[in-house]
Amino acid sequence: MENKQGQARIHLISGHYGSGKTEFALNYALRLRQDHQKVAIVDLDIVNLYFRSREYEDMLAAHDIQVFGSSVKGSQVDLPALAANIQMPLQDAAYQVVVDLGGNPVGARVLGYYRDVLEGRSAELLFVVNRHRPETSNLKDTEVFMQDIARLARMPVSALVNTTHLLKETTVQDILYGQELCEAIRDKYDIPIRYIACRSEICDKLPENLDGEVFPLKIFMRADWML
Repeated sequence: MENKQGQARIHLISGHYGSGKTEFALNYALRLRQDHQKVAIVDLDIVNLYFRSREYEDMLAAHDIQVFGSSVKGSQVDLPALAANIQMPLQDAAYQVVVDLGGNPVGARVLGYYRDVLEGRSAELLFVVNRHRPETSNLKDTEVFMQDIARLARMPVSALVNTTHLLKETTVQDILYGQELCEAIRDKYDIPIRYIACRSEICDKLPENLDGEVFPLKIFMRADWML
């Protein structure tokens, strides 16, 4: 079945810690599951102890989405031990795969272990941008950060995802503030803006002429008191 989100089968999600990268990865896997029978999420985040997609294995399993990640079970375990079976969905053409890379460029380095597996397969690198993060608050810093990720991943960034947010304080103006930066990156590097990802109550208020598909997010990663 053709992927409505693009021609790639393997979707590598990168971005700064706190950018909303993992939240987007979870929602993206759920979106893909609407159109594909086999969907997997591969959690390669060995950087962040707290907000990782593999902590939501039960929720994903309820949607028939398989999770591959650490070979060490336990939510409080933070060991860089990646399961050997991670290669299976990457190699199996029947799967749509979302790969949640660790935050910061060092997270992209883990892809080096899987370069032989990814070689020749249909993969894309999505770069998540939250302009409210200090390291991605302006064009100069963001392009350095983005280039570091692409260099360590050894593949170019395929598309941008605007996730600019301030948790429960997020406004339409915040999204537009992030969109301005994404448009600057788009214009300088000819990298398309694929999605504008935000909570549904914000999505409904956005202008209709923005570049990129508005992508409503369901919030999984934080308890209600942290929203």
